Amino acid sequence: MLCHGDAVTVPVVSLTDQIEESCRRMATSLCRGDKPVLQGDENKVAAIIAAAIKADFEQERAINQEAEQALVGMGAAARGMDRGKLLQGIRERLAKQRGFVL
Repeated sequence: MLCHGDAVTVPVVSLTDQIEESCRRMATSLCRGDKPVLQGDENKVAAIIAAAIKADFEQERAINQEAEQALVGMGAAARGMDRGKLLQGIRERLAKQRGFVL
């Protein structure tokens, strides 16, 4: 945090940057030390971890989008029902069908 008089400025870091930094830290932890868990280029390990995490976020985003579309498609049949519970149930069903853990 940076302080300017009475104002406090918090640097904005994108989610992508946060993921990549976390992955670099994980790779360092896995590849260094007396008994490294992995051997190899830390940058490659970090890139592989980051790709897996980003793919996971993308799959969850796709499930959420499909669940929203399914709920809209229910139309009048969903009227009077708890939208949040319906959406969560659809999301869970889609995730289970795909072997994805939400």
